[in-house]
Amino acid sequence: SIEVQQGILVQREPNIYYFSHLTLQEYLTAQYIVDNQLIEKSVNSYVTHKHWFEVFLLISQLMKGKNGSDELLLLMEKKASTYQRTSIGEQWLVPILQWSNKMTLHSKGCTESESAKRAVASVILLLYAYAFNYKQTTPYAYKLSYESLKTTSFNGYAKTLAQFQSNSNAFANARIFSDNFLIVALNDLLEDIYQLENLEIFDEERVDFPFFIDKLKELKNEVKLSKKIAKNHEEISLDQRKIDFTKKIIDAWLKAFDINPKIVIISASELEEIDNNYFYINWLMFQCRDVALTYSKNVWNGIESRMLKVSED
Repeated sequence: SIEVQQGILVQREPNIYYFSHLTLQEYLTAQYIVDNQLIEKSVNSYVTHKHWFEVFLLISQLMKGKNGSDELLLLMEKKASTYQRTSIGEQWLVPILQWSNKMTLHSKGCTESESAKRAVASVILLLYAYAFNYKQTTPYAYKLSYESLKTTSFNGYAKTLAQFQSNSNAFANARIFSDNFLIVALNDLLEDIYQLENLEIFDEERVDFPFFIDKLKELKNEVKLSKKIAKNHEEISLDQRKIDFTKKIIDAWLKAFDINPKIVIISASELEEIDNNYFYINWLMFQCRDVALTYSKNVWNGIESRMLKVSED
């Protein structure tokens, strides 16, 4: 009857039935987890599994009562913080978080959300670390930054972040583009830097914006000059010129933003592991909060104040 009349189940093989739509399976899974108090076990086992995304949203919606989804959000925070104590977390993630906090702690912009500033700083660092690996990406750190900015009055940050993401992807592919494209990309990056300086998300005492702007202008002139030289010296490797060019941008960026090169000399696979674990969980917390029927604002404010900071545990 369930199979024929309602169509909820479909027989795929003899005596083996499947849900006709995955949403039914996800809903029943979430309800089972809530009914049987399996939230902690589910978070510890599946929170970074992307195909469990909808299940966690449903869990958040199904948690009722005065405190609503507080337990889920706090368990997610705890799970994210444990990643800081892994080998990759200690070697790469912790220095990134320490740098992001240091560089934004006393900045004048976006004072209503310190975590949003840390998120923006972190994603800029990660985007250029990806570019250092010549890899295009749209990391969860970027999505987290966008979500955290929605709670502030500084909507201009989101636009600037999108431009940074676009430019970091462009420089990741700098080796395969023309000199004219690189000049356009440098002009775009200069505009990004002007906007970022005006938004005051970084401590002006720690970031040397004038140096970075002057260096980018020098590099733009260098591209124009190298373009002329290349026409007369065919032996010059175009690919090598663009590798050197990208390295100069990265070096200038490291110096201007007071970044220890060791932080960004990280493989693409390690970057992805950090992003798909730590930053994904933090982004998922925002998603679960947004759909929750009830949650304590004090609990959430506490979570957000600790977000993207090195755990004291």
